[in-house]
Amino acid sequence: MAKSAKSRRKLPKRTARRKSSGRGLTALLGQALMDEKLRQQIMRSPDDVAKRFKLTNRDAANLRGIDHQELLAAAGKLNAKSQFAIMIVVRGHFDVK
Repeated sequence: MAKSAKSRRKLPKRTARRKSSGRGLTALLGQALMDEKLRQQIMRSPDDVAKRFKLTNRDAANLRGIDHQELLAAAGKLNAKSQFAIMIVVRGHFDVK
């Protein structure tokens, strides 16, 4: 069965993708939730952290606008959940009651 002309048409080549805004910032914030030293650096000097992580200008501006109290609260919640999860895994692994 012959392919139709439509199915044989070549798709245009993709142009080089521009680094999308948000991915670098998301990765940085994920790391900051687990790393107290990085959180402190973000609060003290967000521009230096943005340069070090090669964030886009838009992401750097968003990093400067982060509410420090919300970042600390999110890290605390994550830490508490992580400790709880670790406790469950340890108890399950060693069958501790």
